[in-house]
Amino acid sequence: MLIGWRLLPHVPHDQTIIFALGEGAERVRQLEVQWRAEGQDHEGRLVLNFSTPPAGRVARQFRLAHGDYEFRVSARLRSGTERTEATRRVTLEGNTVTLRLEELTQ
Repeated sequence: MLIGWRLLPHVPHDQTIIFALGEGAERVRQLEVQWRAEGQDHEGRLVLNFSTPPAGRVARQFRLAHGDYEFRVSARLRSGTERTEATRRVTLEGNTVTLRLEELTQ
């Protein structure tokens, strides 16, 4: 039983991440999200393409172990090849986490 308890944080869990893009969200054509767990070499990547303008908040569910992560989010805007990027460090514990990314759409 003790072994299972120690392994529990390393088991993937559903983690909800909200990408809060703010009032300029309608300008976003694509979000590229990359993440890496602290102390790990493995990275994950997700690309979200929006054929219609997204809402100010975009929610996605990830299957990740609890722990500290670095998320790099890049936005491509509808105005052309303009691309902006932001990095956030978060601790995932099974709760919903909001990444405030308004500067990507300004």
